[in-house]
Amino acid sequence: MSVGEHDHVGAVLDALGVAREFAGVALRPGRPTLFGTRGETLVFGLPGNPVSSFVTFLIFVRPALLALAGERPDARRARAKLAKPAAREPGRIHAVRCTLELRDDGWWATSTGAQGSHVLRSLLGADAFALIPAGEGQLDVGAQVVVELI
Repeated sequence: MSVGEHDHVGAVLDALGVAREFAGVALRPGRPTLFGTRGETLVFGLPGNPVSSFVTFLIFVRPALLALAGERPDARRARAKLAKPAAREPGRIHAVRCTLELRDDGWWATSTGAQGSHVLRSLLGADAFALIPAGEGQLDVGAQVVVELI
């Protein structure tokens, strides 16, 4: 999926009779994500950017597959504290690629570095995505967040 004139997948899915449930999500990276159905078939349109595609697969597609298999869709989620401050973005959740460290007081998440959607190396050694909620300002060290385990 893409946005604007570069999105050719949306037109193809429309022509195939896919009923769109949503197109576009408030997630960074991963905004141009689509979900629809065609009869009983679930249809996911993931972003073309490799990092965005990986993030949205784990956040949207994997839970759907787990649910279809009779598993808990949130089975790969946990909580961790931030080892460094994390900037928040108004109107969008930020999936920060991170490593996890188990300390005496629980799990701690540390960013893997630059988080641009084009930065493939942000996935190297990543254990999870820290889901930084939308909002103003930043979350301080020690703030607890949900993490999606890779």
